[in-house]
Amino acid sequence: MADSAKLNEQMWSAILTFAGTLQAHADLRAFVDASSGAPNDPSRSRRMSLRRGLAVLMNAGIPSTRIYVRVIGSPGETGEETPADRVDIRRSDAVP
Repeated sequence: MADSAKLNEQMWSAILTFAGTLQAHADLRAFVDASSGAPNDPSRSRRMSLRRGLAVLMNAGIPSTRIYVRVIGSPGETGEETPADRVDIRRSDAVP
């Protein structure tokens, strides 16, 4: 959802499942790649991306010390690899 860190019910369910795996394995970390497009304000895009990335797992009970957030894409950039308004999550033991 543009300009929002809110998640729909399906995404929230998937994140809770992911968070459960992290909670069961203290050695795992979460890598969050977040993107948000705001062509007129690059800093706004970065802030939204980071807010979304952290909201994703901290609200599911994962401490911030186990979450690594990276902003991907440039404002206004679209395409299959880095479309605007998205968050990708993977475990530290996952092959990128």
